[in-house]
Amino acid sequence: MNQHKIHTYSSEYVTQSISYENTQYDYQVLQDDEFIRKIRVTTANETSTAEYNKVTGEYTLFDSNGEIYQNQISPSTVQSSNELTITPYGTTITNVYNQVDNIWFSQCKVDRYDYTYPTSTKYVWFISTNNSNGKSVMESTSNNGDLSNFKAAVKTMKTKEVEAAAALAGAYAAAVAALATAAPTLGMSAVIALLGSVGAVGTGAVLLWQAYDAHNDAIFYYGRV
Repeated sequence: MNQHKIHTYSSEYVTQSISYENTQYDYQVLQDDEFIRKIRVTTANETSTAEYNKVTGEYTLFDSNGEIYQNQISPSTVQSSNELTITPYGTTITNVYNQVDNIWFSQCKVDRYDYTYPTSTKYVWFISTNNSNGKSVMESTSNNGDLSNFKAAVKTMKTKEVEAAAALAGAYAAAVAALATAAPTLGMSAVIALLGSVGAVGTGAVLLWQAYDAHNDAIFYYGRV
């Protein structure tokens, strides 16, 4: 289990340091007034900066590769599902698993189908990512590995989100809104900078990075099914 060490010390700007998987992430609050909050995150190899406009809800993120991302934070909404219902005659359907994360609304649902004629049992999975309509698939030997990995990713997302909510308290809602709009290719320093720009720092930011990383895993395995 990774230990997250957080140190705070005084300087001209507030600076904190997070150690995660043998890498130290130092971030500074470069500006924080009634209009703008600006954060810079540095490691031994990269620097990322995020600026959040408190009035318009827009943010600008400069990652370590020089890429610029701009977006506006807005509440996410749940879309309608594309889940299939397969109910042959003489079939009993039992839900055995259902998990939905709170940021991207990725879902993993497993139903057991017990057929009477002829007698057999099959599992139908409904999976979705990025608030999409998703898809239903029958479990088979060719896809059960990817389905299990997708399930594990969604479980990690949900677990880290719950832990982050406890760690961040009042800053959690803004952090979730920011992360939901983030590009899926960002590195950890860029994500930490983005979260810091909306007031989410420390262990809570690390936990949300882990949720973001698991979200990218879910996208990968979703595409393989």
